[in-house]
Amino acid sequence: MSIRLSERLEAIVRAVTPGNVVLDVGCDHAHVPIRLLQDGIAPRALAFDIIDGPVAIARENLELAGLSDRCEVRKSDGLSAYKTGEAQTLIIAGMGGIVMTRILEAEPEKVQSFRELILGPQSEQQLVRSFLRRHGIGIVSEQLIRDGCKYYPVIRAVPGAKTNGPDWDRYVEELGKMPDAELAKAGVCRDQLLRVLSDVSFRVSAEDLYGPCLIAADDPELYRYVVKELRGRIRVLHQLMENRDTSAGAVARLDAVRGETGMLQVLVFLHTFLAKPA
Repeated sequence: MSIRLSERLEAIVRAVTPGNVVLDVGCDHAHVPIRLLQDGIAPRALAFDIIDGPVAIARENLELAGLSDRCEVRKSDGLSAYKTGEAQTLIIAGMGGIVMTRILEAEPEKVQSFRELILGPQSEQQLVRSFLRRHGIGIVSEQLIRDGCKYYPVIRAVPGAKTNGPDWDRYVEELGKMPDAELAKAGVCRDQLLRVLSDVSFRVSAEDLYGPCLIAADDPELYRYVVKELRGRIRVLHQLMENRDTSAGAVARLDAVRGETGMLQVLVFLHTFLAKPA
């Protein structure tokens, strides 16, 4: 009987290419490697964790599942105990983007040696996507998993591959053809929005923050997440404006929230008017 996982971990399991040997960094109790082995997705696995407790529990769980001979557990700080070529799929999940990025940046050559990376950052996702972009590791698919009121991305990335990102130039073209009456109804200034959508820095920031594949696919969960975030930013924006604090820190914070609000509003506009192919 296969071990039961949360929907987030199920998505990670589904993202793994069958037949690949898997390395799970930050394996906790080794539930993901066990599931991959039980379902015949992975022939073998490695399970790493930096803390003694999870390492011991992972070994116990593998022994109880009768899988100790197919999964080696090692105490390791990130990829430090990994030898290049031992696995084809790298899984890192269950930690924030700051820690995950630190692990990736510490061993860039080892990271590049994998055929695929399955990453599930629980926060600061933009740091992880930025690392992948800067190191030529293409994001080929991404799923956004909702767990209660929280959202978790599951990213599949491939070294040397092209990122499946949005067609920004098509958005610009479609915006240019929209009737004035429709734009007026949406409360949008055509020239201003054209400048924003044509800005390379905006495109990069939007993809890092919200996921190039999710934007390109007009993912419904991304839209729900964006609307939720937009409502929160608007509340904060109103509070900051009511405070009337003119200190440098307050002004900088107000400008930052305005920028975040503007980006979210653009993403809502894309979903509503431009995301569907003509």
